[in-house]
Amino acid sequence: MGNAYRSRDRRLALQEKLRTTAVQRFGDDSENVAVQDAMERLRAKDRDILQLAYWDGLGTSDIAKVLKCSESAAKVRLHRARTAFRKQLPAGAESTTHKMGV
Repeated sequence: MGNAYRSRDRRLALQEKLRTTAVQRFGDDSENVAVQDAMERLRAKDRDILQLAYWDGLGTSDIAKVLKCSESAAKVRLHRARTAFRKQLPAGAESTTHKMGV
């Protein structure tokens, strides 16, 4: 139980550090901050699969191996995570999703 709380606290601290860095570098209204905020509002499993795809650069076959699921299941999960991400972005931030390929 303690490990779960520590893990959650580290994840939250990292998210806050990333957001603070984005605000300092690009200002409050930047697309980077919008992306950080949208990622923070996602469910953990959606955030994880998007990070595997975009941060780690994995394809669906590699994501399937990491998640220990079929490739078709990984494709569906990635599609759902992308949809959830787009819903979390503020209006007018569509250009961000096109740049990211989401």
